Amino acid sequence: MQWKSYRYRHTAGGIAITQYVPETEETSVQIPAVLEGSPVTEIGEEAFAENGAFLERVEIPSSVKRIGDGAFKMCMSLTELILHSGLETVGAEALYLTPVEELYLPDTVSALGQPWELGGIRFRIDAGNPYFSTDGYGLYRKPPGTDGTEKELLVVYQPQERTEYVVEAGTTVIGENAVAGNPSLQEVRLPDSVHTICAAAFEGCQQLREIVLPAGLRRIGANAFSHCISLRSLQLPPSLEELGEYAVSDTFGWSESLNGLEQITVAEGNPVFEADAGCLYQKLFPGRAVVKYFGHGREYQIREDVTQILPGAFRRADVRKLSVPKSVREAGKDAFRECRYLEEIFLEESGTRLYVPGQPVYRKDEVTALFYSPELEARRQEVSQEEIVLPEKWQVFARAPISGARRKRQEDPYRMYVFDYRGYDGLFHTYLNLPDQYGMALCRLKYPVLLDAEVRQGYEDFLKGHLAEILDSIAGSHDLAHLADLAQLGFFTAENIEEALEHFYHPGCAQEMSYLLNFKQEYLGTEEFDFSL
Repeated sequence: MQWKSYRYRHTAGGIAITQYVPETEETSVQIPAVLEGSPVTEIGEEAFAENGAFLERVEIPSSVKRIGDGAFKMCMSLTELILHSGLETVGAEALYLTPVEELYLPDTVSALGQPWELGGIRFRIDAGNPYFSTDGYGLYRKPPGTDGTEKELLVVYQPQERTEYVVEAGTTVIGENAVAGNPSLQEVRLPDSVHTICAAAFEGCQQLREIVLPAGLRRIGANAFSHCISLRSLQLPPSLEELGEYAVSDTFGWSESLNGLEQITVAEGNPVFEADAGCLYQKLFPGRAVVKYFGHGREYQIREDVTQILPGAFRRADVRKLSVPKSVREAGKDAFRECRYLEEIFLEESGTRLYVPGQPVYRKDEVTALFYSPELEARRQEVSQEEIVLPEKWQVFARAPISGARRKRQEDPYRMYVFDYRGYDGLFHTYLNLPDQYGMALCRLKYPVLLDAEVRQGYEDFLKGHLAEILDSIAGSHDLAHLADLAQLGFFTAENIEEALEHFYHPGCAQEMSYLLNFKQEYLGTEEFDFSL
């Protein structure tokens, strides 16, 4: 149904305007309070989104109780939205991409959908409103059922440039996305009353340098400090029980030099988290999970009691060689993302060393992603589960982010490998750099875990067919390790050893020449030696 510029429908409580369809171009409208003798109680979802581009001013009558999601979305000329007492709810994205700079909240407004979207708006709040308050910078909500002393920080006023902010006393929750994307804040002081920092609360605060987490903090939500590239250190309080996914493991920026957190410490007495000089751990039942690696060094041995590596835990780690103990049964998504210097991974469960190709650098992620491949995840789902009744003192550990703490591991015919070796084989022919190709081939022949006969033959044929080129490459890089692998796998025989030696008849290759001469003398002398594959 339609009346003048408004399409509408009847509801149980009155009239809902569903679409604004102006008969003439107008810049100011006053929505009617009554249609067909019934009160207009709702502005429907995206009611003005399609045809409200030229509107500069809209007044909503006191009969309206609800403004729906996206009601004034894309009204790109709207600077004034007048609300009256009687309105109860403003939906999500109601003012998305509008230039409204100030909004009055009457005494009856009790709910704002996705309030973090309103960070560009200055709020004026009716003195009689029992639900919201503002200090001129932060917008706060008073949770229902409280005496008004507790409050949640919903959003801060982004256009007001501040380098410091002291969150109001009595605040218990920093809301989802509340401070996200703030371009100027360098220091935030939280009151002791804060017990929860919600998801993405400080995400993208690129100037944030200091935040002291209060002693009573219990929960930090997912991505809470993502992309806080200037935040160098963080101390987790003794009360902290939960860290959401990527809460502290994704503080990176676009540049390699913008790596965010360099040190995380844990206050004494925390029963869930602990840290050493290079790593933050979550205590599980049994074992540990690596939450965030922040150490430095060419080689790193993961602790023997680690059973899980959480998502993003080793992102951008500068290690060259990484050892994963056999205790590790699960590695989360992006656990080793952007480890641009990684050359070798040792998997203790199978005694395997994995060669990580070097060129192009960005493709290292394709190898490390095989710790979280669909094949592995499907196989893990087949593992039987056994619920364990935990003693009361261990109940907090049962809230681990991955269910390994409760898992009864049952070996399948192929074993529960932590890495997708077949996926690794599938990458081989996608690399064009010769050292990477023979590095992968030698790795798989030397450590043939789940290596199919056909794939094995393919590796062998490649190495035999390119042996001369490979030896030239080894001579140029003085790669004695791969030369030794070729020898130990039987690629040098009495028939080709002299030809192989010719590749090292020039200055600088004395070590490689010496190795081959010793190999010839020991294995390829007068006695015939079978060193077949």
